Amino acid sequence: MRLDKRLIPRADIHVNAIVDCSSGEPLSFIMADAIPAAAHEEDLLLLAPGYWYGSTIRFKLFSERFTGLGPECIEAELTVFSFEGKPLASTRVRAERPAANGGGLDGLTAPADAGTP
Repeated sequence: MRLDKRLIPRADIHVNAIVDCSSGEPLSFIMADAIPAAAHEEDLLLLAPGYWYGSTIRFKLFSERFTGLGPECIEAELTVFSFEGKPLASTRVRAERPAANGGGLDGLTAPADAGTP
């Protein structure tokens, strides 16, 4: 499998849909284009069977001005694309706004098998 190891939000990983955790209702969210610099050979990652690669990715989905701050908890469907732009895999993630700082949706949780070969 060939991946762009930069894993650019909106270019290599797409948010397909977002719903409110408690109601299950679809939410409007910001969809901005990402136009990354052309990939170079050093950006290419060849991922062999049995190996795992990951990186911290952040999406700005809500804006007080355009969408409101969003709910306390969301579930999103994400799709990862290959270096050639072909969809490789989709998954659902859940993000909750931390109560301690009232900040952004940093409490991301992934499926139990995420990161295992």
